[in-house]
Amino acid sequence: MLAVNDAVKGIDVDIVLTKIERSLLAAYVKTEAFDVLQRLMEDSVKSYNVRLTNTDPTDTEAVLVNHRMANAVGGFYTSLISRLKEELAVENYNNRARNVEPENNMQLDGLR
Repeated sequence: MLAVNDAVKGIDVDIVLTKIERSLLAAYVKTEAFDVLQRLMEDSVKSYNVRLTNTDPTDTEAVLVNHRMANAVGGFYTSLISRLKEELAVENYNNRARNVEPENNMQLDGLR
């Protein structure tokens, strides 16, 4: 795990991934470890939503705090998943045909 970078606290945090970093992510999202991580993140989102739902509606301050927390956690999760989809075209990657031959077989003829 990388050390926490103080630059994360700033406003301009959009980084450009290299081809190698995209390849690493593409490999990682296909592992069971990513499935576990995704389930953990979804569970956190659900727990904050349950906490909000179970908040005493007469306690306005608690409702506002729990709403902000649920919104922040949900926003982080959805923005992370959206960024992964943008970077990797995860949907296309996961739904591609597994046994499709490349369209241009001419490049592979020498390797067979």
